[in-house]
Amino acid sequence: MGQITSRYIEKDFIPVPQLSHGKHKLCNLPLCEVWMTDDTTFCWLVLIPRKKGLREFHDLPQRQQMEVMKEITLATKALEKSATEITGKVPTKMNVGALGNICSELHVHIIARYEGDAAWPGPVWGQVALVPYANSEKLKEVMATMTKALLA
Repeated sequence: MGQITSRYIEKDFIPVPQLSHGKHKLCNLPLCEVWMTDDTTFCWLVLIPRKKGLREFHDLPQRQQMEVMKEITLATKALEKSATEITGKVPTKMNVGALGNICSELHVHIIARYEGDAAWPGPVWGQVALVPYANSEKLKEVMATMTKALLA
């Protein structure tokens, strides 16, 4: 498959404020930045390809589409592992979606869901207010757990 070309990735990429608000950056994968939503209710990652102006998955060249799919798979497995460690329960379902109705810049949500969670079985959006981590030590612990799983 080959490397992601540096001409495609923007080294000084900064996501639009709508995507970074209420989130913490965990790491860079070859193509995407990985952000964690600051929410104690759901274990939730957002992958953002480091290229401004992308709106749709099909806007990516085929090679980058394949890379994003690899990164989604990696992040989903990492979130499933870290969510299990954080909550003590294996998620019932891993939700993956690229909606873009509120923020049109391409990004992918990965959310660990549990039967009986605050929004189950419906979508998380607009159902439950986010509850940020009040304890900065707990936030750091959760971020470290997720980052470790992503980079393993």
